[in-house]
Amino acid sequence: MDPARPAKDGGSDGRAVSPAEALIRAVRERLAEPPAPADAPPELVLGLWIPWDGLSVVALAGEMDIGNASRLREALVAKEPSGPRYLVIELSQLTFMDSLAIHAVTKLAKEATSNNGALVVAGARGHVDRVLDIVKIDELLTRKETLEAALRHVAEMAAEDDNGATSDLWAMLAEATQADG
Repeated sequence: MDPARPAKDGGSDGRAVSPAEALIRAVRERLAEPPAPADAPPELVLGLWIPWDGLSVVALAGEMDIGNASRLREALVAKEPSGPRYLVIELSQLTFMDSLAIHAVTKLAKEATSNNGALVVAGARGHVDRVLDIVKIDELLTRKETLEAALRHVAEMAAEDDNGATSDLWAMLAEATQADG
């Protein structure tokens, strides 16, 4: 699919859906999936989308700890060996993160910065939000309340870049997130 053209499947109102709107819908649908049964062991559930070169979106749910924190970077490196330029990590369904999880996120933030990009965290709640406050992670990355606000922030940052190769896509993403978040 050409990322600059609207998707053929329409939205609920019958209009064409842009790649940016399709991305937001896919992440929201993944986050809306029913949680594991209460008796299941806590685990990390990871969804990864790369809608176009330079943008990666990850949704995390469950618990991120010593046993699984490396999965985040492994998933990204498998899809983008040089690392993402702009990375949005959606955390609204993440309930726990330990020091290794913090280390994994900070390492990705540093890599994105070295790629002349940025990491933006969206939707951190409860324990996860408190941990991010305690470790003063805002010194390394940007936090936003919603996925849409994070995507809009990334689109605005990318629009300021000299590289115009995907400028139409970034503009489309900024427009798609204006009404939301």
